[in-house]
Amino acid sequence: MDSGKKEIPGSGGAIGRAYCDKLFRLERKWKELSPEERRKNRLIYSVPVLDAFFAWAENTFTNQYYLKKALGYTLNHKKYFTNFLLDGKIPLSNNLSELAVKPVAITRKNSLFSDSPAGAEASATVFSIINTAAANNLDAYKYLEYLFRKLPNINFASNYSVLDEYLPWADKVQLECRITTAETEINKRRSLSVSQPNIEYMMNMTKEFLSGEIDGIAYTLDFPYEIEQRYKKMHREDDDYCELIYECLYEEGIAIYNDLSDTEFKKLIRKQYNYIKKIAKEGFY
Repeated sequence: MDSGKKEIPGSGGAIGRAYCDKLFRLERKWKELSPEERRKNRLIYSVPVLDAFFAWAENTFTNQYYLKKALGYTLNHKKYFTNFLLDGKIPLSNNLSELAVKPVAITRKNSLFSDSPAGAEASATVFSIINTAAANNLDAYKYLEYLFRKLPNINFASNYSVLDEYLPWADKVQLECRITTAETEINKRRSLSVSQPNIEYMMNMTKEFLSGEIDGIAYTLDFPYEIEQRYKKMHREDDDYCELIYECLYEEGIAIYNDLSDTEFKKLIRKQYNYIKKIAKEGFY
């Protein structure tokens, strides 16, 4: 990168990224295919790109610290980077897995406010409930609201089995708290004429943080949760926009929250937000 932290055309980093971009472009073409058809296409079209990429990595020698580190990581994990060729259901990127575990790391800083073991245990219980709800495709807010509305009227102290009806996978809970699809939301709010509801939701959340409507702690907790829930829908709305939000606001922003002061973090997010808006306005190609 140059002094402005922009990629230098023709540099080692640019060449390596170009191989990765080509793989992702191929994947976008096949997103509607069955897993078996996707696997066949990967073996025909992705393997040559991978072979060329690894050959380039093996024959590239540099003293640039970050590029050298990236090349070493690539070659040391070559076996795992090719796992997606084994099954068409395996995604090319592990972004969803990263999203699932990052909130735990981000919470470490916020958990400093738990001034007793009991407080920390209470927080862990809440996080467990929220993530179990998310894993069962529930709207976590609706689910918590449902529990707070129903459980105070239930005498479960003498018979815990009655709580089975309130677990995230219970039929009635699924009926009342399940996340509605983007299409359903659009039909409910036709007057809004929203074409990219999930992408706009994530951008609006960031805008609210920058304007002071929500604080840093809420933002760093809510953003990872929401993008995990909306990631696939965001990809369907716009692949490039989705990846730009994930990389700029999440990987290069929220993921390093613990390393920055509140002022530095807000300044960084503002810069990344403005960059995304600029690219989206100019077009991705």
